[in-house]
Amino acid sequence: RSAQLVFIDESAMAIASAKLNTKRLFPERFSNCEFRHTDGLIDLPGTAPQLILSNPPFHQQHAVDEQVGRRLLRQSAAALAQGGELWLVANRHLSYKPTLQRHFTAVERRAEDPRFIVWRAVR
Repeated sequence: RSAQLVFIDESAMAIASAKLNTKRLFPERFSNCEFRHTDGLIDLPGTAPQLILSNPPFHQQHAVDEQVGRRLLRQSAAALAQGGELWLVANRHLSYKPTLQRHFTAVERRAEDPRFIVWRAVR
């Protein structure tokens, strides 16, 4: 059985880019993809996902604002199936660990470099 992939972003340009890249790089999977231009995971379709991959925004207009990212982390925890995983690529300067620990049963740092941290969080 092939996985259903749902790409979600509030940016129409990001959704258009995801469509073009998926069609170009994975044409055989394109029919299993859905592209949703929406803000967050509030109206996530279908059954609870087993996996969410995210690189949340941290700007609101031109100001640094971690609240958008924290909201997406809370929504991810609520949307995931029990035992499901969130893999998060976050800029190092963002303090997402406390939010992850509050909403997930297990949180671990999987990779990092001077600019980014990759977190794995299990519901």
